[in-house]
Amino acid sequence: AKGEDREFNAYFVNLMRLCYGRKVKELRLWALSAADLGRERQKRMLVHFQRLLRENFIYNFHVPALSYETREEREFSERFAPFINERNVIGIMDEMSQAQKDIVQNVSARMVFFDLALKMIILIRQ
Repeated sequence: AKGEDREFNAYFVNLMRLCYGRKVKELRLWALSAADLGRERQKRMLVHFQRLLRENFIYNFHVPALSYETREEREFSERFAPFINERNVIGIMDEMSQAQKDIVQNVSARMVFFDLALKMIILIRQ
C-alpha cells in the first residue's frame, strides 16, 4: 500500500535523524508512537526498514540499475546512504530482524522499538 509505505518511510527517516542526533527523549516518543501501530503493521514496517537499509547500502555503489527506490526515498538516500556502510550494515540488519522476531513473539513493542533506537545510535556512527 502506497500510503503505508509513505508512513513507514516517515518513521524510518525520523528514526535515523533522531539516532544520528542522539535525541534520546524524542526517540522514546518515536518508540511509543511505533508501539501504537499494532503488531501486523509493526512487522510490515520492520520489513520495510530492512528494504530501505538494503537500498541505502546499495546506493553507495552508484549502480542505478540495482536501485528500487521511489523518488522520495532516493532524495533521502542521497544524504543518508553514506551512514550505511561495510562497518555497520550487518549489525543494523541483525538488529532489525531481531526486532521483527521480538514483535512476532509478542515482546513489549515499546521496549523493542526503544531498544532498537538505542542500538541504532551506536551503529549509525560506525
